[in-house]
Amino acid sequence: MKQVIAHNRTRISARARDVFINAMLFQACWLLAIFHFWPLMLIPLFTILGHYYQSSTNCTRDFSIMSTVFLVGVMLDTLLLQLGVYQFPGHPPPDSVGALSLSTFLETVKGNFAPDWLIVLWAAFATTVTRSLGWLFEQKQLSYIVMALGGPLAYVAGRACGALEFSNDDLGLMIAMWLAMTWLCRRLIED
Repeated sequence: MKQVIAHNRTRISARARDVFINAMLFQACWLLAIFHFWPLMLIPLFTILGHYYQSSTNCTRDFSIMSTVFLVGVMLDTLLLQLGVYQFPGHPPPDSVGALSLSTFLETVKGNFAPDWLIVLWAAFATTVTRSLGWLFEQKQLSYIVMALGGPLAYVAGRACGALEFSNDDLGLMIAMWLAMTWLCRRLIED
């Protein structure tokens, strides 16, 4: 009996450690992003991915969930950029047109997608769905409330630090985006 309790305690503490590591590394990515140190985000991101791979009990399922959340998140933020909801200082505006050259073409393409740091941040966020936020997505009502508030508040904090610009009038659209992401995350975890 003591061996079973000790084994369960070890399993629980390993799970708690994995959740803590995931949460702290995601927060490191977020802070580096909003304070304009985005290339340094790659250090905690690769650490998260390595830890994620090492601690996964079902790599195929976990990476399928992570990839879906990442791609949908980047597409939604790119859509909001295209709709003019977001503006990112130092990021080329969508559909900027100039003289035809390879560099102009690449700058135009880059301007039509979310900025690099936001794409990296979505990769980091995608790892939290089955790890540090996994418990939240198992709670139906609570997950919708927390994500509908927490998601847009993260963007508000980013705006306060100068990482992006948007109008308060667009917060409703951002809440809708995070409600959709919550629905998607819950569906992916349930399957």
